[in-house]
Amino acid sequence: MVVVGRAADPVLRSGAADGDTLWVTGRLGGPATAITAWELGETPDAVARDRFVGPKPRVSEAQWLRDAGAKALIDLSDGLVADAGQLAAASGVACVVESAHVPVHSSADEEAALLGGEEFELLVVMPGDVRADLGAGFEHTFSLPLTGIGHVESGSGVRVLKAGVPLKLNGGFRHFGS
Repeated sequence: MVVVGRAADPVLRSGAADGDTLWVTGRLGGPATAITAWELGETPDAVARDRFVGPKPRVSEAQWLRDAGAKALIDLSDGLVADAGQLAAASGVACVVESAHVPVHSSADEEAALLGGEEFELLVVMPGDVRADLGAGFEHTFSLPLTGIGHVESGSGVRVLKAGVPLKLNGGFRHFGS
């Protein structure tokens, strides 16, 4: 199957710069938690299952973020750390994520939130001087959290910190069935 289309005024992965801030929509890790349960022959938590089988593309949310000044944007289909790495590479910068700020889905743990994929949530880069009420305005509009999770700096790759100390992560996300 081939899909052809065009986007008006897209926000690319390549617009992040030193001093910008990192934000995510929603709460992360639900789909990965459901997949893990199925792979273990278990029944996943209903909320986690629904996040996997009933994803909600964040198109209106992405347009709102673009209009609010988003400089770079990517969906989290491969997981927060992997997709932050793609954004960092496209922009020629480093992404620094503070794990304590990452919003974790009620059925998930920190590792699933950081590494789990199959998300329809967004990682967005906003200018460093973004309005303090950005998250509140987003949540008021969409009934969905928008959470600041880190910053962009010169360099390359992704660093995940826990209380300022680099966090060692085990592996990465593998799409369901692969």
